[in-house]
Amino acid sequence: MSKPMLRIDDPEDRVLRQPVCLIRGWCASADWTDVERLEFRIGDANVPWQPRDRPDVTAEYTELSVIGFTFDLDLSQYLYAVRSSELALRAVFPRAPEIELQFSVAPGVAADCLAAAAGI
Repeated sequence: MSKPMLRIDDPEDRVLRQPVCLIRGWCASADWTDVERLEFRIGDANVPWQPRDRPDVTAEYTELSVIGFTFDLDLSQYLYAVRSSELALRAVFPRAPEIELQFSVAPGVAADCLAAAAGI
């Protein structure tokens, strides 16, 4: 069993600069089940995502099954998981090891989320 490939295209530097950020990327695997049943999690919470066609990636990795993804990451829902200005996003697969991706939270973004929650 080979490990799936997972790439984040946006934000390319994996820095979350706003309370709600668009995350865009793709996953490729030799096993269609891995990409078909991909889940994203922060802590124990599932992060909903939308599949996207990625003909650019499919053309490059013709021997693999490819799926693109996008989701709006609302940081206010996951503030509990931010540690030292870092947020871990896990990609979970049915039969392959999970992949953990680290995102940095830009200065002031967590405070903006807290202020919005408090109605300030």
